[in-house]
Amino acid sequence: MRSIFVVLALVSVSFARAGEDQKVAQYVLCKHERTVRTIRITPEKGGAQDCQVMYSKSGVDDIVGQSRSLSSCQSILKNIQENLEAAKWSCRRIESAKVSYSDEMVAR
Repeated sequence: MRSIFVVLALVSVSFARAGEDQKVAQYVLCKHERTVRTIRITPEKGGAQDCQVMYSKSGVDDIVGQSRSLSSCQSILKNIQENLEAAKWSCRRIESAKVSYSDEMVAR
């Protein structure tokens, strides 16, 4: 049941969080058989160029990198994507996505 929820959440690419939405600079969805992983760049609060790279595995988000430069975050994302593709994962870039979180999702 949990895996179905995770896939549905990733397909819709949105979660609700007390009115706090974050615009995604770049979002990549990777699949291997029935497993889905995501890599995304999100802006950090603070500076206009600050960003972080989030990697989702088994429904759990981890910050795998952060930088003051968007190009550095893009390099991190590209490196992870290339590693997954080398391991026979199929990845595609999602052009327009909006990701936000719910306090309920964070608590799980």
